[in-house]
Parts: sequence; structure tokens; C-alpha cells
Amino acid sequence: MNHNFDYQVIKSDRQLWYVRYADNACNWAVRADCLKDSTYFIIKKYVGEHTCAPSRKTKGSKTASAKTIDSLIMHKYEGVKERPKCNDIIQIMRMDHGCIRERSYGKILKYLHMLREANPGTHSSYEIDNSGRFRYLFIAFGQSIRGFNRVM
Repeated sequence: MNHNFDYQVIKSDRQLWYVRYADNACNWAVRADCLKDSTYFIIKKYVGEHTCAPSRKTKGSKTASAKTIDSLIMHKYEGVKERPKCNDIIQIMRMDHGCIRERSYGKILKYLHMLREANPGTHSSYEIDNSGRFRYLFIAFGQSIRGFNRVM
């Protein structure tokens, strides 16, 4: 949500909130059910892995708003006077939805493979330091390389 991914609201009413990634080839989805006698929702199902190519991003779909994120986590603050701070929200989303930096960086090679499959002629370079930590990522898209070669 922090990176403004595209999603579609499949169903949204007083009892159920179901969204999925805008590209039907992707399995990413969230389903939340309303808590009994409450206006709050609780996440019942979350598929956090994107199975689509990065180039398949669609136009015209929605982006998660602060209100959406609020609706996902405010049940944790029922009866508490103080609202969560930004860092609290980040930690909650990481804990509840499995966003662990180390695992995310571990997906870079898979992402690069999908990127090259979807964009023929694309070149990339990925480097880690001696301790195995991410250093940098370089990507040159095939179409950009071909366009550059045409004007040279």
C-alpha cells in the first residue's frame, strides 16, 4: 500500500471488504470481515505474494488511502485515547502483513527475472556487500536501450 499498488474492490459493504490486485493474473488479495456489533473490520485472509509480472500494472484502478489503512488497523486501538503514530503504523503493517525487509530483498532476483521476461533485451545488475546485504540495483529496459541505439 505504501507504494501505491493497483487494486480493485471486489465487494465492499457493511459485512465484507474484499480487494484484489487489479491484474487478474496476480493472486494478491485481502479479505476483511466486520467484527460482530462493531464498525471495525478484521482481516481474515491475506495473500501477500504478487504472482504477476511488474510490467502488467494496470491503469484506472485504485490506490490505498490513509482511510483504508486506518480501517485495517484501528481495531487495535479500540478504547485507547492515543492514535498510532506513523512508525507504529509501519510496524503494525509489517507484523500483520509479513513485510520483512530481508524477505523483500530476497525477492529481487525473482523480480528481475520477471522483468526480463516481460521486457526483452532488459539488462540488470544487482549487488550485495560482503555480509550479504543489498547495495544497489541497476536496470536498463530493453526498449530504452533500443531507442538509445537508434538515435546514436
